[in-house]
Amino acid sequence: MSVQIRVFVLVCVVVLIFGMMNMVRNKKLDLKYAFPWLFLGVGVGVLAVFDEFTARLAVMLGVEIPSNMIFFLGFCFSLTIIFCLTFAVSRLSYKVKRLTQECALLEKRLEELENCASKKKAGVTGMTDAAADGENMLVDEKLPTGGDAL
Repeated sequence: MSVQIRVFVLVCVVVLIFGMMNMVRNKKLDLKYAFPWLFLGVGVGVLAVFDEFTARLAVMLGVEIPSNMIFFLGFCFSLTIIFCLTFAVSRLSYKVKRLTQECALLEKRLEELENCASKKKAGVTGMTDAAADGENMLVDEKLPTGGDAL
């Protein structure tokens, strides 16, 4: 690899690392998602500077051309990033589902309490069965587990 290409790659890596650090600092990117990309930047920088290391690593792994080894490492790294992001999306999907369900239960309870309050203003006393059930919807999840449940 020529010196011009090495310098160009290093400048690109440094600009991308500083850009990523700036995004983390401005809270546009979470640090846990930035780490793999920072790791990749450092790895590309090392492979760009130490061309002999890339060639030796390719020989050790049984790859004939060092550029093929770099493509293979890039493919493996991409699969790792995809797996981590899939895991994060799955976790967030579960949290969104849970929050949506809790929000719907709270809206239903609020509506029933508003209906109960409007009936009390109109002179009707007592709660309807639906409003009484609404009060117990969220309480059922948090029953005490000790001996004081009675």
